[in-house]
Order: sequence, then C-alpha cells, then structure tokens
Amino acid sequence: LASKLTDAERCIANGDLRCATLAADEALRLAPKSIAASGVKKRIAIQLAAQQAQQAQQAQQAQQAQQVQTSVQLPAAPQTQAKVASLPTTPIPATPGAASLAGHSGMAKDTRTGCSVSKPSLAANEAVTWSGQCLGGFANGPGTAQWIADGKPTLTYEGSFRSGMLQGQGKMTAAGGDRYEGNYRDGMRDGRGTYVAVTGERYDGDFKDNRRDGLGVVTRANGIRVEGMFKEGKLVTDSAPARPKPQTDSRTADAERQRLLQDNERLREQVQRAQLPPAATPMPMTSPVVLTPAQPVPVQRTVKDLCSGRNLISEQLCRGRTCLEPEYASDPICIGYKEAQERQRQSPQQ
Repeated sequence: LASKLTDAERCIANGDLRCATLAADEALRLAPKSIAASGVKKRIAIQLAAQQAQQAQQAQQAQQAQQVQTSVQLPAAPQTQAKVASLPTTPIPATPGAASLAGHSGMAKDTRTGCSVSKPSLAANEAVTWSGQCLGGFANGPGTAQWIADGKPTLTYEGSFRSGMLQGQGKMTAAGGDRYEGNYRDGMRDGRGTYVAVTGERYDGDFKDNRRDGLGVVTRANGIRVEGMFKEGKLVTDSAPARPKPQTDSRTADAERQRLLQDNERLREQVQRAQLPPAATPMPMTSPVVLTPAQPVPVQRTVKDLCSGRNLISEQLCRGRTCLEPEYASDPICIGYKEAQERQRQSPQQ
C-alpha cells in the first residue's frame, strides 16, 4: 500500500495522471478504507478537472483564432470525463473555470503565487493568501494561509500542508475568536488537539473527521471539568464532574504557611503542659500501693485518615489543627510535629 501511494504521488508530481490513477486504484484495492488513498484520488480528480478546464480554454482560443462558429470538442475530452466519473469522489461540474473548481472542491488559488490551498466549506467570495512552498501548483510544507472575504480575514492557519490540504500539526484561528491547535489529516481535524471556543469552553482530547471522537476532557466556562469518551461529537461515557482546584498565588501560600507554623507552636505549648507530672500525694507506709495501668482513650480515626484527600496546604493545615486536640497527642503525626518544633526551637538558625 505504501509503495503504491508513493508511485501515485510521483506520478502526480510528474503530471502523468493516468499513471497516478492506476496506482491509486491499486492502493484502494489493497486497502479500500485507506484515508491516504482516498486523499490521493481526490487530488487526482482535482487535477483532472483543472486539466479539463485548461483544455476547454485552449479549444475556445483555437476556435476564435480559426473563426469557427460550430462547437469543437477536443478528442481527449471524452476520455477525461470517463476518468472523472470512475473516481469515488464528489462529482466535479464539467463547467470549466477556476471559480467553479474553488466553489465545489474547497480549493482556492492565491492569485499572487498561483498556489492552490484547500479549505472545508469554502465560500464563493473567499480568497486566500499563502506564504510557503508551492509544489505542483499546491501548497506544500509549513507556512501560513489566510482566507479573506469582503476584504476582511475570516480564518488564519499556521502549520503544515501536503498537496494543498491541511496535513500534520497546525493552529487554526477564526475571526470570531474560536481556535484549534493540534493534528490535521486530509484537511480535517484528526488526532490529538485542543479546541477553545469564544464562549470559554475548552476541549482537550481526540478528534476524528472534525468532530470529538475518543478520550477527551471538556472544561466549561464555570470551571467544571467533564472527562469521558466521545463518539461522533457526542459524549457517550463520562465521569462525575470535577470542581476546579483552587488557584493559590505565592502570597496566599505564604500566609497559609505562617498560619500553620502558629498552630504548630500552640500545639507544642499544649503538649508540654499536658506532660507536666501531677503533684505527689504522700501515702502511709502501711497502705500498699497498687498501680493499675492507665486505659488509653480509643481513637476512632487517625490524623492521616481525617486529613487525607486534600491539597498539600489544606492537608498540612488540617493536621496542625487536629493535633491541637488532646485526644490526638499520641498520634504519630502529632508526635512528629512536636519533635520538629523541638528541633526548630533548639536550632533557631537552621
């Protein structure tokens, strides 16, 4: 399949459309659903229509030169019509001329460079400017294309082209504010990409045939995120909407740290007061002293369980506040806080 597609591209570059048609037909026979082979067939159809238009124009000029009143049909025209009819693409009208070619196939030609550029849903009054390499009359390689209607830009594309069609990585920006950045294939969004609408909604994920298709994440204007699988532009499976994580700047983070240190200091003082031994009461020697082990107060949940599932600052703040409660003084995390405060007190410089 790759070999046949390479042969078809070489034949197109050499202008041998019969050779290109045979190679593309063979590629479609090997892989009937190949997108690359279908794209080659589309380009062959476009060049055949352009060749037909050129032949019709040459016939008209010959008629005027010879002052022949009857219509003259070139011998090669019937054969060209048969080739176009056999291609599995949208029929191209037989009326010659660049305007009909651009209006029906989505191709517009830069009058300054003579390079043709493809655009889906091309309007009749839209023109294009192209700054980049032109190969065989079509945009090829990296560059910038801008479509203009009534003297105003409607769409700007910065990225890669192949044979006049959007191919590879690129960035598309509409005059209304919508923008897309990601992968293209045969002129359509296909693969990973990011689409940001002027309304503020954002989609990051997979595309196919210009629609959301595959795994993706939608971030709405209010910050709610929805992640799931998309099929033909519609969400088919989703997870629960997730609230956006709070945005904290450096000043907020410093204030939280200072507050946490103050809570830890109060915790250290309370722990020290709780560890003071009670006043000893003299006991008569004749009375035996029976020592019973103190029963520990059961702790239903640990500090780690209470404060898990939060961001870093909130979790640290929760631990500090919880360790202020006497029943959590024996928790390993609270003991660690106390030891850290003790080391900090003994080594102020560190």
